[in-house]
Amino acid sequence: VRTIEKQAFYNCSSLSSVNLSQVDTIGDQAFYGCASLTEVSLNGIEKIGRQAFVYCNNIKAFTVSNSSNYFSDAAGVLFEADENNKKLLQYPAGKTSTSYTLSDVTVNSIEPYAFYGASNLSEIILSDSLVTIGEHAFDGCTSIKTVYIGASVKSIGTRAFYDCLSLESIYVSLSNAYYYADQNGVLYKFARNENDELILGSDGSMSVDTLVCYPAAVQRNAYTVMGGVTTISSGAFAKNTHLIRVILPSTLDKVRDEVFSGCANLAEIYFKGEVPTEFGDGVLDSTAKELIVYYIADNATWVNGSLPK
Repeated sequence: VRTIEKQAFYNCSSLSSVNLSQVDTIGDQAFYGCASLTEVSLNGIEKIGRQAFVYCNNIKAFTVSNSSNYFSDAAGVLFEADENNKKLLQYPAGKTSTSYTLSDVTVNSIEPYAFYGASNLSEIILSDSLVTIGEHAFDGCTSIKTVYIGASVKSIGTRAFYDCLSLESIYVSLSNAYYYADQNGVLYKFARNENDELILGSDGSMSVDTLVCYPAAVQRNAYTVMGGVTTISSGAFAKNTHLIRVILPSTLDKVRDEVFSGCANLAEIYFKGEVPTEFGDGVLDSTAKELIVYYIADNATWVNGSLPK
């Protein structure tokens, strides 16, 4: 057998070992949910599909032969060995280390779901050479308290820090021209035009237009979203149980899916502007039972306080 097809061992939770010595291709989600695997040797592998080892929460290390032209490992972490575009593919979710520093300056991408379920990690430090963080990259890293984002990050995927229930603060290099973290550790994205040029304020300062992530463990009862924000990303505030009141700016236009989902004590939302043109699915799921939406009474876009369906 040279190829393991897509989802071939999907959710085989009792599979504890696998011999891949004759295999060169592993399909998408091939070992997804194989919770009993503890170590995987990838000697001879030439291609690994998406999410091949996601939900394998007991893998403690990936090993790759030094002779491989396609992949490499460092301290059990799996990388794609492309000299021009090196990627961190998968961090072993069962690894017992509490801190991880990505110091390899040749790595410019963390792939989607790369750290998924790495519940032992409490701190992540990312190198200044990193450019891309994929969607759900740190999803389910329930012990992470702090994340340090370097100067070169230009793209952070949807819900990259979703379900990071202990996350207290995100720090961003002051040299980063794409992302910004406020004094509360809340992550924003700077406004850019279709040519990827910064949109500056009237005073020449950089302005934000997207709230990316409000950490789940920020212990504030009230928060005012920065002015100029037009979009709140999917799941941005999800599962923060400390929030009681949120004030949204007049510029807000798009509220993505599940933005406030799981904010069990969120009781008051204040809209300073018009009804958002986009209001995603499950935005207010599992919020306080007596949640009240406040809006400006004479704003014609509001009809009996209704939000878009």
